[in-house]
Amino acid sequence: MTIAHQRRKYFRLKTDNKLKHTKFSFFSGDILSGEAISKDLSVGGLLFESRHLYRLEEVIRIEMNIPGVSIGHTGMIVALGKVVRLEIISAGCYEIGVSFVGIDSEHQTALRQYIQRQIA
Repeated sequence: MTIAHQRRKYFRLKTDNKLKHTKFSFFSGDILSGEAISKDLSVGGLLFESRHLYRLEEVIRIEMNIPGVSIGHTGMIVALGKVVRLEIISAGCYEIGVSFVGIDSEHQTALRQYIQRQIA
């Protein structure tokens, strides 16, 4: 795989992994949710398309199926992320960039190892 130079803190891997995204609130529980496919993924965050509109700075819960990674009782990588990018792709379709703000070290390590295996 050819790797173009990236000027980001973390390398972004082009992906198409299934994920579930849920608006997170400590007071009212998980309220808005949907499923999506990731467009790219890094140890620090991800980009995905969604029919759900989130606001910038909103915190969402992400559950990801990563090929070859089975972790915890769900087998999924789980993280809390802050919406840092929002673009309208078309009517009712949005591209959402998320920066991870809460991820268990075991999940982060599994994610890092997956990305390293893909670029090796």
